Amino acid sequence: EQIATSKLTSRTGEELVPQSLMVPEDVTKIGFKTTTLPPRPTLTVTSVDPRSYAATAGIKKGDELIKVGKKILDVMRPGEFTHLVMNVRPLSLTFARKKDDRFVIRTPARRLPDTEEFYELEAKDKGPLGFRTEGFPPQAKLFISDVELNSWATRFGIEVGDRLVKVEGYKAKGMSADEFKRMIHHVRPLRLEFARGHKFCIEAGESIDNLGLRFDGQPPQNAMKVKKVEP
Repeated sequence: EQIATSKLTSRTGEELVPQSLMVPEDVTKIGFKTTTLPPRPTLTVTSVDPRSYAATAGIKKGDELIKVGKKILDVMRPGEFTHLVMNVRPLSLTFARKKDDRFVIRTPARRLPDTEEFYELEAKDKGPLGFRTEGFPPQAKLFISDVELNSWATRFGIEVGDRLVKVEGYKAKGMSADEFKRMIHHVRPLRLEFARGHKFCIEAGESIDNLGLRFDGQPPQNAMKVKKVEP
């Protein structure tokens, strides 16, 4: 069913504009409360959990919920409304806000599975390999911190952030620092196994003043790790 074509207005007479967002499948609790239950034309948002999907998506106290899924609230029963909001994903929600109050919808950042893809390379030519690691064995994880331009490493697609796992079949974390350096600099041919984790990109909306992230450095270093996330 479609939203009524008549103009939506607030209690003070200001025009309201419909704005929709899609609640993704991995969201269990949306995180907002309304004045009451359908059937009625609109439901006013009375509170938003600051750590919920609703807050991340930009839903605010005072927003008017006018449609859930494909149904307007006038023809929806309370039990149907509760079932949809609690259990159905993905779920389209349509709100009404003041015309001059932009409704910023942000997709919440989601952690991707902690999986890695492994690849193996063989260095045959003498000379520098063209990459540096963050530290040396017996450090548990050796991440690539720098890749030189026009080097063997760049030709074979090694990237900053990749992890060096094995050297000539030996686990890097089980080697001594001296043996590791000797093999990297002098042994050819040399088999190297790397791991590459998944990457993702998120966008911060205009209304976000503080990202809540602290890094272990700052540009112009090639890569920075997140060392703290503020609650």
